[in-house]
Amino acid sequence: MGEVPVEVDEIQVFVECLKDNSKILEQMDPSYVQKEEMKHLSVSVLTSISSDMQGSHYASIGNYCHQCGTSNCDTMMCSRCLKARYWSRTCQKVNWKFHKNECCK
Repeated sequence: MGEVPVEVDEIQVFVECLKDNSKILEQMDPSYVQKEEMKHLSVSVLTSISSDMQGSHYASIGNYCHQCGTSNCDTMMCSRCLKARYWSRTCQKVNWKFHKNECCK
C-alpha cells in the first residue's frame, strides 16, 4: 500500500478523532480498547474478546437473555438443557439456530 499525501491539518483532525473515539470506548468498557503506542501517533482499536471473558462477564450478571442480553429480569430456561435463559419466546426462537448446537438433554 502506497503513501497517500495529506496536509498536516488533516493528520491533526484524524488524531483528534481517534482520541475522542478512544475516550468514548473506554467509558463504555475499558476492556474493549487496546492501545498501541507509536513514535508519533497513538492509535486505539477495538479487539475481539475471548469466550472466557464473555462467559465471566455474563456469569457476573446473573440471569440474562441468551439472545438479546437483557438482564435482571424474569427469564425462561430452555426446557431441553436447562442452562440457556430467554426473556421471551421470540428470543428463544430467534436464538435456536445458534443454541441447538450447544443444547443437550
